[in-house]
Amino acid sequence: MLTLNWEIIWTFVNILVLFFLLKFLLFKPVTNMIDKRRKLIEDQLAAAAKSKKEAAEEKQSYAGMIKSANAEADKILKDAKERADQAYQYAMKQAEEDAKARIKQAEKQIEREREQMLQNAKDEVAALASLAADKLVEKRIDSQTEQNLLDEFIAEAGALQ
Repeated sequence: MLTLNWEIIWTFVNILVLFFLLKFLLFKPVTNMIDKRRKLIEDQLAAAAKSKKEAAEEKQSYAGMIKSANAEADKILKDAKERADQAYQYAMKQAEEDAKARIKQAEKQIEREREQMLQNAKDEVAALASLAADKLVEKRIDSQTEQNLLDEFIAEAGALQ
């Protein structure tokens, strides 16, 4: 037959009491502490994910600002190149106008000198004609001699030009 051993029952009761004591005094606080720690870690992970998302948004924002700044720099460079080109074109136009004015001035100077030379040549021709007339008057000569003197005068006048 089966006999009940009180020692086994007391051991079993002691184990149950120990179990409930440990459950309420040890396991429940440890479980609460683990839950709090789990919640804290989840909150930190959520905050880290939020920070990562914000950082990505900031990065995109900065990339947009850099792109905008590069576009502005390109525009400034383009404007500067256009102004430099306009200044170059203006300087070239001024130089061309100055060269044309100098050429016109030189042409006028050449024309004046040419007119002066023609005037001098006319004066010399007049002097030669006067000299030839004086010679003709001095020498009353026939028409053949007169023709020779005129040919000689024309040759001298042509040589002067």
